[in-house]
Amino acid sequence: MARLRGGASAAVAEVEAAKAAASRKGRGLKQEPLPGVNGKVTEGQAAGGVDGVARRRTAKTGPDGETPEDGAPPLGQEANEATDYERGLAEVIATARGYVDRGEKMPLPQLREPYPVPCGIDFALNGHTQDYLKAPDLEMLFSYVATVEQERFSHLNGVGIDWLWALEGGVSKGTPILGRTTLARKKLRFYSGITYVIEAAADHLDAMGATWGDVLDVIRHEALHTGTRDGKHVLRGHEFEGFLCELDGERTPRHLREIPQQMGLDLKW
Repeated sequence: MARLRGGASAAVAEVEAAKAAASRKGRGLKQEPLPGVNGKVTEGQAAGGVDGVARRRTAKTGPDGETPEDGAPPLGQEANEATDYERGLAEVIATARGYVDRGEKMPLPQLREPYPVPCGIDFALNGHTQDYLKAPDLEMLFSYVATVEQERFSHLNGVGIDWLWALEGGVSKGTPILGRTTLARKKLRFYSGITYVIEAAADHLDAMGATWGDVLDVIRHEALHTGTRDGKHVLRGHEFEGFLCELDGERTPRHLREIPQQMGLDLKW
């Protein structure tokens, strides 16, 4: 975990306000993926386990080896004991804000730091497990991304985005989905001022032992699904569809030859 950069007290106040707001608001909504190819986890990344609300939830067992039920605190843990995510939330916000305020890019050591991804207990409220969790940390991380790439994300200036952690990311064609971006329906936009809902999959990111860099990659990828057309906000599809092994052979297949050179790929024609 990165060290606290400063502004922690303000960050803590923001977190508490966000958590209070989250307890009053509903969660929900849905859409598209990342890392590896087309926003989806590669086979190697998924090898660490993708089947559930992973390591921290099952870290504690009772005296007879029993494990807690989904959404319940680990056995022996008090309900009001802070989780890894809750303890790390203020630090994430303060650290990201520090880079935004200084106009600096995060160094490689920071990007390799383990990220405090929420797990099952973080989604528990009043004895029930919620599907979504408000994510002020993801919102602040995107502020960092938008600061580094101002021109690319200028269309999102002043646009309402609801950032969420999803308890389960789901799977598409056997591949874990790390994130989704949804364009809010007109009526929801009218009442809430929210244009996009962007979520990150807590179960998959926790299972792969996500770093700061991994989480930043996910939210950047999902933000790239946003765009405008004829003055209206829309969802953008992927510009590239294929398999990495298709780029490694003696020649690149015809359907991949139009990939922009700016992707920095060493294509074999």
